[in-house]
Amino acid sequence: MTWRRALLFLCVACCFGADFPSGVAKVPFDPTLGVIRLDRLSGAPLAVLVNYACHPVVFGPDNPNYSADYPSEMRNVFEEGLGGKAIRADG
Repeated sequence: MTWRRALLFLCVACCFGADFPSGVAKVPFDPTLGVIRLDRLSGAPLAVLVNYACHPVVFGPDNPNYSADYPSEMRNVFEEGLGGKAIRADG
């Protein structure tokens, strides 16, 4: 196993396009969404860990189809917005 260095960024309330210095978000965001991003030393994104306490049962118990539910789209948004591979955690 080879160990490599990476840069770590932590964002408690992360949203794309927010204007945090003014204290006003330009878009809706959820402060309970935790995000940790790992970057290579070159600055290129490596991975994003997203923590959100919500069970993926948006379609409800009457849905007989298999689905990735909201985590699939959340992964797509974070991978496109922040780069790297997105990993989701519950709780």
